[in-house]
Amino acid sequence: MISVMTDEIIKFNVSPNPVNDILTINFNQWDTQLLGSDIFIINVLGKVVKVANEKSLQINVEDLQSGMYFIVLNSHFGDKITFIKN
Repeated sequence: MISVMTDEIIKFNVSPNPVNDILTINFNQWDTQLLGSDIFIINVLGKVVKVANEKSLQINVEDLQSGMYFIVLNSHFGDKITFIKN
């Protein structure tokens, strides 16, 4: 599990990592700034390949090619998590 640290507070994490089919994103803190945040999955070329908007969710990444991706929250542009798709 990889978590993002911002101001020493864990905002969210993903599991499993690496992932085969379903990536789970969990927010660890009830943060009104995170409510309604768009969640972008971005490939290493900087292209957005998926967008989601939920508090805790599972994203089907089965259709993504194997490789490294980033998850970015639009309300916290500095927060990102790297994950690997098998």
